[in-house]
Amino acid sequence: MDSLLPREDREAGKTLQSTFEQQGIAVKTGAAIKSISVEAGTVHVHYDGSSATEEFDKVLVGIGRTANIAGLNLDAAGVATEQGAVKVNEMMQTTVPHIYALGDVIGGMTLAHAAEKEGYLLAQNLIQGSRHPLDHRAVPRVVFCHPEVAAVGTHEARAGIKAFTMPQAPNGRAVVDKVAPAFVKLFIEEDTSQIAGAIIIGEGATEMIHEMAVAVENRLTLEQIGKTVHAHPTHSKNVLLAVQHFN
Repeated sequence: MDSLLPREDREAGKTLQSTFEQQGIAVKTGAAIKSISVEAGTVHVHYDGSSATEEFDKVLVGIGRTANIAGLNLDAAGVATEQGAVKVNEMMQTTVPHIYALGDVIGGMTLAHAAEKEGYLLAQNLIQGSRHPLDHRAVPRVVFCHPEVAAVGTHEARAGIKAFTMPQAPNGRAVVDKVAPAFVKLFIEEDTSQIAGAIIIGEGATEMIHEMAVAVENRLTLEQIGKTVHAHPTHSKNVLLAVQHFN
């Protein structure tokens, strides 16, 4: 892919790459690996379109996940699949009405907390006869690297959605903890000032994102978040500053 965090905001990907490079981590994007070989305990990596070879002590391969459905005998049950995962509707019902599926086997976000919420909603709907689908907009997407990355809701500016990046000005907590101030980018519906999404990079980002998840889930506005008192000194004050300075 051409950037880190390819499914998220490009500016955030560039920011994460910059912070990695400041830590001495070399980042290659837009590079495809042709082959990997091990000789005398050294890993040799060969890239497509290049005769150069790089040597490493170890290589960690992380190329995504696929649904583990091969042993479920779905064909015998008449359950349809789609793009390698169990096909379901918004109520997690398969093509066989009395069979339901959730979590990683249905593809999509493949996040533990999304699967947990799906299970809760499915049980509630079956017991109560209700119809409450999961609002995927409000499911946080997190990356436990250093610094942490967390996002929720929309990830790009488009017609009717305006984006604002808060300058990374140090706040009290960042100074005390001796860490870089958080990168905060907001996506706002222009007509209503409702928060449509956000992405945060920094210390505690995976904790800070929940305030934005509440905002997305409940369609809160900049003004509603802005009038909420945030404790000082905290990293979350950067979210408040971003809301207050949105223009």
